Amino acid sequence: MKKEKHENILGLGLSSTCDEPLKVIESMDADIFTGIELPLSMLETEKGPAVLLEHDWRYIHLTELMDISLSRRIAEQSSSMITEFVNNFNALLDRAHAFDVASVTVDFSFDTAANNPEIYASLQKLIKRLMPKLYESGIKLCIPVRIPPASSDLSSEKHLNFLRELMFPGIRFTVNIHPHQLNKDFVPEALLRWYRFDVDVVRFAYEADMGNRLVKKLINPWTEYFKNILFDGMLVLYPRVSGTDALIREISYLREMLSCRKGTD
Repeated sequence: MKKEKHENILGLGLSSTCDEPLKVIESMDADIFTGIELPLSMLETEKGPAVLLEHDWRYIHLTELMDISLSRRIAEQSSSMITEFVNNFNALLDRAHAFDVASVTVDFSFDTAANNPEIYASLQKLIKRLMPKLYESGIKLCIPVRIPPASSDLSSEKHLNFLRELMFPGIRFTVNIHPHQLNKDFVPEALLRWYRFDVDVVRFAYEADMGNRLVKKLINPWTEYFKNILFDGMLVLYPRVSGTDALIREISYLREMLSCRKGTD
């Protein structure tokens, strides 16, 4: 019997500056982009909910579930502030669940916690308080990590140990890959050594406004790698651009590039 070929779930990442999300969605090819990522704040807009409700997405991911200015320092705050954070998180997760969201990312500034035992322990206690609602909703909480890392002092192994100590399958990673900052001879398997089995979302972030383009030699090794390991999360293309029209032009380029690549698979 012929083995069925695995297909990655490929999504597009929208930023909070996208003021016409429905127009952007209409420019996407549903045969190529089967997932979507957007910030929670977009659900508070008039047109935001329609992005999720009027399309049959295979995977929906929310970024910035909690304001980054708060979440990055919350483990250092008073018990009353942490309790308020937990209550807000639970309420927002209920809202996300209503839209069939698969996962959310919250930035807890793990790089700070990893080098401070007191903050590390406080962050673990905080996340354990989030687990009941995560379990109830079935939504995964993803902790962001960066490739390449922003600091040589932050070991990838520390991220993995943090998850292992929590012992809860609903805590995962969002891996933010900056393809234009990698060495030319990069090997996906080596870069994902510590994350491979605990990743739900992989984001390819690049500065399209600065002329960076996501080309085949940057994306093909990754897509092939994730096909080979039967990755069941989502790969997100996240071009940083200014304005809806610029994003639509970038999507047009990505459609053409990905269609050509698909034809050669």
